[in-house]
Amino acid sequence: GRPARDGVVPVFERLIDHEGTQESFQESVDTFVKKIVARAPEKKKEMDKEMAEAEAEEAKSSGSKPLNPPGPGGLDPMEVFNTLPEEMQSAFRAKDIQRLQAALAALPLEEAKHHLKRCSDSGLWVPHQGPAEGDDEDDEDDED
Repeated sequence: GRPARDGVVPVFERLIDHEGTQESFQESVDTFVKKIVARAPEKKKEMDKEMAEAEAEEAKSSGSKPLNPPGPGGLDPMEVFNTLPEEMQSAFRAKDIQRLQAALAALPLEEAKHHLKRCSDSGLWVPHQGPAEGDDEDDEDDED
């Protein structure tokens, strides 16, 4: 048969030429617009609710992992940081190693070891390896 585009012109000619067809078309357009206007606020609320649920689910499933990946020992750095004594937290915030060492020295030995191990396992504290990274020769000489 004939191409589809040959049917387009007659449809629009009828739409323009016949008053009844024109009115019917306009009624359909008006009804469609009314439905969209009425549905838009409902749809917006539904989308907002879905977005909030998706964000809550994402936060629930991922927790703080994307922001605070676990350290080498598998501990969450922020969780460990929040359990430290106030003086150690202040020293970490100030990035003051001497203050951190003083705070550790002020604690009982077992408590200091506990906090230091947790800091190491969370990645908050990376033990110093010596003058060159991985260079433990000085320590080995002392042991001989």
